[in-house]
Amino acid sequence: MSDPLPQLRAWLQAGDLAALLEYAPHHKRTLSYLTALTYDPEAVIAWRALDACGQVAAQAIEAGELEWVRNHLRRCQWLLSDESGGIGWRAPEMMGEIVARSPEALAEFIPLVALLLFDMEDEDVVRFKNGHLWAVGRLAQVRPQQTEVGQPWALLALEDGDPQTRGLGLWCLLQFPTGLRPTELAEFLPGLKADEGEVEIFDGRDIRLTQVKYIAQEIINHK
Repeated sequence: MSDPLPQLRAWLQAGDLAALLEYAPHHKRTLSYLTALTYDPEAVIAWRALDACGQVAAQAIEAGELEWVRNHLRRCQWLLSDESGGIGWRAPEMMGEIVARSPEALAEFIPLVALLLFDMEDEDVVRFKNGHLWAVGRLAQVRPQQTEVGQPWALLALEDGDPQTRGLGLWCLLQFPTGLRPTELAEFLPGLKADEGEVEIFDGRDIRLTQVKYIAQEIINHK
């Protein structure tokens, strides 16, 4: 097909990942096209594209294309830099998802993703903080001990004025096993369990709308 974007988008919209994964091994630029779709104005399409990026990359690694995937991750990292103008709006989430799908093969990228914000200017931290929180939480699901260095950003998020950021900070910490959660978290929970701020969280297929207080209660219930 001359322009695969419409077909790839249609598969994402239908949730037909099987068709997309069957197509991808025969069309090496699929990961690049999916990257473009992470900027889709329809949020659920953008998130499904991010999820698909992780699965296509894992498929490529299994086929012996590890260095190609590493180069894609390096490209994502560059898109976050001042040299690129910081245009990689969804780069933290994409890096987190790709590495989480292949944590052994891409182990060297885990601390890099967890520490993405540490060398950024304040304005870039504001721009990428929500994506970073999601990426750290996603990696905590598979490699919590290696991702623990990203927790300070989640604690800072709990005092943020944006409920989406507060909620993602809590969600991020929730992904860590109880014993690896920072002790400072307990100080924030009494206030956050009454926080009615709304939060959108991608659950792997759809975007789930919840409130900060429900995530806080989930942490309290699983201490």
